[in-house]
Amino acid sequence: MKKKYTGKLLILSLLLAFLSSCASFKAVPQGEIVIIHTNDTHGRIMETPQDGMGFPQISGIVSEYRRDYPGRVLLLDAGDTFHGTPFAALSQGENVAKVIDSMEYDAVAVGNHDMNYGLETLEGLNDLMEYTKVISANMVDKTGHRPFEPYVIKNLGPTGKIKVGIFGLTTPQTLYKSNPKYVDEIAFRDTIETAQAMVDELKDQVNIIICLSHLGVNPAYEVTSIDVAREVHGIDLIVDGHSHTILQEGLWIEGTPIVQAGYSAKYVGVVTMSFGPDGTETDIELISKGEASDYSESSSLLYTVNGMDEANKLLTGKSIGETQVRLDGERAHVRSGQTNLGTLIAESARWISGADTALINGGGIRASIEMGTITTGAVLNVLPFGNTVRVIEISGAGIVKALENGVAALPEPAGAFPHTAGISYDINLDEAGNTVSNVKINGAALEEEKIYTLATSDFLVLGGDEYAIFTDCPVVKELSTFDEVLEEYLKEYGPVTE
Repeated sequence: MKKKYTGKLLILSLLLAFLSSCASFKAVPQGEIVIIHTNDTHGRIMETPQDGMGFPQISGIVSEYRRDYPGRVLLLDAGDTFHGTPFAALSQGENVAKVIDSMEYDAVAVGNHDMNYGLETLEGLNDLMEYTKVISANMVDKTGHRPFEPYVIKNLGPTGKIKVGIFGLTTPQTLYKSNPKYVDEIAFRDTIETAQAMVDELKDQVNIIICLSHLGVNPAYEVTSIDVAREVHGIDLIVDGHSHTILQEGLWIEGTPIVQAGYSAKYVGVVTMSFGPDGTETDIELISKGEASDYSESSSLLYTVNGMDEANKLLTGKSIGETQVRLDGERAHVRSGQTNLGTLIAESARWISGADTALINGGGIRASIEMGTITTGAVLNVLPFGNTVRVIEISGAGIVKALENGVAALPEPAGAFPHTAGISYDINLDEAGNTVSNVKINGAALEEEKIYTLATSDFLVLGGDEYAIFTDCPVVKELSTFDEVLEEYLKEYGPVTE
């Protein structure tokens, strides 16, 4: 087996007296355990050129470790698992649940986007799975009760003597970073207090305590896994998600390692914990999509996933609306000028989010919709990437910079070309670098110092198509995928007439 060790921490025997006073530390039987982890896969079950390795490949990696470490492997996912692609959305996450259950994931944290179908649906997915458990200790329903188990306990090692407790945490940002239709179904207990309570409950039952956290490490978030590591005593490992961070060697906070494996299944994390007479050694590794080719893909899971994909195609003929005009998504058109389809998509994003304005890139529009019935398949052809709607706060001056970036390639077509809602402007190609003028926001002259809310895609917020101006803007909402939003908008507002 290929094996890399990075980010090592050796706890020597001189520290044992100190560690024995920590809440989670108990004498651990000698041996090794392996924690394999994923996060923020966003329904990327199938390998694609623009995304990660796919779950058949992940399954192959897991199988090899299970063979080499029999009875000593944990498989964990830190959330945002059941949502984000047509593969997931067409079954409201059921296909994803079947895949991860077949791989025998031990636990999955509730991510904010896992709530995009609503609490009842997520509870149904949890009930559907026979092996895998969805866990969250700090999320409660409207009655104040936990809808999911707060933790699971796993017995590892040849004789099951290494007992591992895994508790889940969900970001309170779920209240504004998931489908707004469902936020009144849930509430959150204090994250830090809940985490400490979980440690106190588990410490006499297990040898090792793992926090499976969908909190992230972005300091802009209201509470992070870094806060948990600093303020909660007795956690041996935090397996994290939410911030899409690639932690090659882990992040060590006051002796507690935090691991995270990027997003979209581009990496798989492996943590090896070795328990010997001199203490505990923790080795951290990330396996990239390229490195994953050293492992055999699971042919049986690939066959299952391909079958699910074929069944999905039968669902794409479902009627969701009607258009009395052709909606123009031709590549040359959407990359050089605003079309009626671009306007429709931007308007749907502004509508679902309540933002002042919306801006999407022409490169994200991949097909036209012909006059007549609009089907689910037609919408998925237009918006195939599973990008989510994000709302950022941005100054008027920032909006102008974004527009300048979007039109910079004109008269040549470019994927960055901006399709907008709530924004109007003039273009003068004779003024390079100062092409945009007379910008108005909902009919009123733009104010450069004023802060506006703008709905856009997660791709652009991350700086895609050179929209670097968006990367430092606060994200105040994160909602459903664009294809789902457009479907809802079409159902709400009836036939498209222009």
